[in-house]
Amino acid sequence: MKREIKNWDEIQSVGLICDVSDMHAAQWLKKLDKLLEGKKVCYISSDIDEQFVVENENLTLIPKKEINCFGKPKMAVVNDFLNNEFDLLLYYNPNQHVVLKYVYGQSKTHLRCGYLDDDLPLKHDFSIDAEKESQNIIELLEQVKYYLQSIKS
Repeated sequence: MKREIKNWDEIQSVGLICDVSDMHAAQWLKKLDKLLEGKKVCYISSDIDEQFVVENENLTLIPKKEINCFGKPKMAVVNDFLNNEFDLLLYYNPNQHVVLKYVYGQSKTHLRCGYLDDDLPLKHDFSIDAEKESQNIIELLEQVKYYLQSIKS
């Protein structure tokens, strides 16, 4: 897929590969929805704690039972996400889940963004450098949005 950097206002579709395994995920999903208002949004995450439930119609959880011993998900689980073409793909995987790395590598997107990560085999087109303690998905989106808004179309 051709790499392309667009101004924030020109971006129509956003994919987020993120870890929703903490108790604040429901709160930050609401914030993300608000920040991404007016754009087609799809989230995908590994389902780490099966007791932890986040309700969001745009969120696909990959249950542990749908991941093989190599960290690859059964394709039926992730097909909807992978069949989308995104203008922007955000990657936030602080716990280094192999399945999320796999989905990131298979995703169709014009622009890959995330925190600077030396463990990621496929590098971002646009990276944000921040201390580990201050990294979160909201801050990542706000930083990417800030820089993309400054790009002239």
